[in-house]
Amino acid sequence: MSTMLKVVKKILKKLQKELIPPIFLKLGKRAKSVNLQPTFKSYEDALKASGSYQENDLIKVIVAKTKQYIEQDFPDQPINISNLSNARTVRTLLAVSAGIHKKNITVLDFGGSAGIHYFTARQIISKDITLKWCVVETEALVNEAISEGLENDELLFFSTIEEASNKVSDFDLIYSNFALCYTPNPLFYLDQLLQTNFNKIFLTNTSLNINNEDDIIGLQTSTIATNGVGRNIPSHLGITDREIIYPFTIPSKARVESKIKEYGYIVYNIKEKEATYPTVDGIFDNYGYLITSKYRL
Repeated sequence: MSTMLKVVKKILKKLQKELIPPIFLKLGKRAKSVNLQPTFKSYEDALKASGSYQENDLIKVIVAKTKQYIEQDFPDQPINISNLSNARTVRTLLAVSAGIHKKNITVLDFGGSAGIHYFTARQIISKDITLKWCVVETEALVNEAISEGLENDELLFFSTIEEASNKVSDFDLIYSNFALCYTPNPLFYLDQLLQTNFNKIFLTNTSLNINNEDDIIGLQTSTIATNGVGRNIPSHLGITDREIIYPFTIPSKARVESKIKEYGYIVYNIKEKEATYPTVDGIFDNYGYLITSKYRL
């Protein structure tokens, strides 16, 4: 090996140590690029190597941001969907208008954060339409949202799908936006959703593995400030922004569609965004589905 090549290798090795977060140096030695995330044999292994989405500061920020959002004085004018921040608005509108023509709409919002999809829907649909919007979230987030007074006659929070189904037995729509992949077992929760009494499911922003039938379990890195609506931490919380790391699970697209077809019909399936999860086991895209039920009671 030439002297010059040895020098270049030493420089690259030093840069690697300086640029890659320590957790990925420890867990991601197989990665050939600093952008590739390590993968794990189980969700439990990934959880040990990271934090979780139930971190107290994160939950407080998400709920406080939602409260700030609903305290805005929304003008009576059309929403500008060219604004990136209104991508959520477009998805929510698509969900609520997905073939539902009723004056009273029931929604199960799986992974619905602190109710931001409800408050968005309430902003853009007619006041003549009443909603019963059931958010299913982590127990910690549910407790924080309720304690901060976000529940009302239309918006309810639950920590399990079963609790929501016991309260509202018939859902016009199940809505899940960027949620299934942050559960320990996406197929288990998808099965639970499909077993509810629903009319339609709008599943959006869901990363899937098209290469084989394996689950891909990895880590995602973000900052506290980038979670929830908006990109700033409410100042009254006194929380300093920092990096957080939590697991994700990418299920097999074939197995997801097989599960859907047990209970419903796929009206459409679209690729929504490419290369959202780069890992050492592949790079994965986000997909969306509109599903109708086979067995609505």
